[in-house]
Amino acid sequence: MPRSKLNLRFTLSLKDRRLELPAGRYVVGRSSSCSIRINEPQVSREHLVIRVEQDQATVEDLGSKNGTRVNGMAISARMALAHGDHVSLGTLELQVSIVPESDFIEEDTITLKGPEGVSLVGDDEIPSCPVCEAVLPGGEETVSCPFCGHELRRRAQSYTAELPLLDPD
Repeated sequence: MPRSKLNLRFTLSLKDRRLELPAGRYVVGRSSSCSIRINEPQVSREHLVIRVEQDQATVEDLGSKNGTRVNGMAISARMALAHGDHVSLGTLELQVSIVPESDFIEEDTITLKGPEGVSLVGDDEIPSCPVCEAVLPGGEETVSCPFCGHELRRRAQSYTAELPLLDPD
């Protein structure tokens, strides 16, 4: 007798955010072109890729500077994910949940739809250069990108002039 397939739901959790991943390919990193953006200094522009199929999910490091770990072990090739796995990017840890559709709780879950992507850690939290996407060390106060030289904002010009004294009488 053939075994019936369960409809599985895949989610990633980071801090207080929970993201459902329907079947597809998701690049995770700092770049604005990533499906899942995590704008943190230890995360590479394109850090890892997660592939979700009907009954499984895999993770693969994309040559990131700080590497990817699953349950504390560095990975060097595509690896299958299981319910409860922890995927680490630097000091950040994503928790994997794979549950049957009947056990899935939709409350407080963002479902990733379409190519626009989603930011798990807000883009405003750590400013990055719009040209090379490097994290800016001086934050909002940075005038130009120290990596590519792109001018981020114009320097404030200040003028000094002597003002005549007014006689209050």
